Amino acid sequence: IKFVNFPFKVKSSAMKILVPTCNLINIKYVFYLMLTIKIRVSTHKRFWISEYSKLSVPLPPLNEQHRIVEKIEELFTKLDAAVTELKNVKKQLKRYRQSVLKAAFEGKLTENEFDVSHVELGELIEEIRYGTSKKCSEEKKSYPVLRIPNVIKGEIDDTDLKYSEFSNKEINDLSLRVGDILLIRSNGSLSIVGRTALVRLRNINFLYAGYLIRIRVNPNLLLPDYLNWVFKSGDLRKQIENKAKSTSGVNNINSKEVSALILPLFKINIQQKIVEEIESRLSVADKIEEEINRNLKKTEQLRQSILKRAFEGKLVSQDPNDPPASELLKQIKKGKKKKK
Repeated sequence: IKFVNFPFKVKSSAMKILVPTCNLINIKYVFYLMLTIKIRVSTHKRFWISEYSKLSVPLPPLNEQHRIVEKIEELFTKLDAAVTELKNVKKQLKRYRQSVLKAAFEGKLTENEFDVSHVELGELIEEIRYGTSKKCSEEKKSYPVLRIPNVIKGEIDDTDLKYSEFSNKEINDLSLRVGDILLIRSNGSLSIVGRTALVRLRNINFLYAGYLIRIRVNPNLLLPDYLNWVFKSGDLRKQIENKAKSTSGVNNINSKEVSALILPLFKINIQQKIVEEIESRLSVADKIEEEINRNLKKTEQLRQSILKRAFEGKLVSQDPNDPPASELLKQIKKGKKKKK
């Protein structure tokens, strides 16, 4: 549902344009009212004809409709300002995270800025391997398979899994170890290509799908936690996006291109210090963002509360000078008959 206040063309027969039957209806009142209507739309059918148009809705006198709309918009304006401010803070946190990572991989968080070399990732890993192309389903078969939606914010989320049958050789080839890195190699969204997750002990019973690459590091040269953070840095993101960018609509980075990525390399003990410094600083930013997200949810709940009160007649006071709603309904019906 969208309130349209500009010239437009409709290019789909699946859309319905609603206009008032007469000047006794405030169309914005109807719009806000429709935002409160919940209809299950899991099936493909003409919902306006079969269900929506037959709903009974509360309709007060026109002056009260105007007052309700004005009050809703007054309150929504204040909420919008709060949402804008919260989103601005989220943008600042994003910039702060990048500044921390930039300083970290320049050695400035550990005073090791002159003790860094730049090396191709391929020189620091033991193995890089694509996942399975086997079709998976929600039916719980022998092995759960991690996919793109399971790679989130540097960690593996196992709440949405698919399954398939695998031979012993496939299980051996695609098994995960603690410290492996899973990288998304292909996606329509360029910002998702190159996103990584670190495999922890709780994740080793999964296999992984073909749009993911498993990177297994040489632990004597590179810490998995360090590499996972490097993949989030602005410099590596630029390298990945330059290699993966495509005009075909599907962005892709292959194992050779991943191996050719250049990353800053410190001694192992310095890598550990860098990881500790990053996590110390960014854990504070994460807590602030969690609070922001909670407040954003609250603003949405407040919107629904405002709409609920509005259409229960509790948002604005009634005016005894307004004509009764029954009279309004008669005039509307009379107007519809004239149109026919």
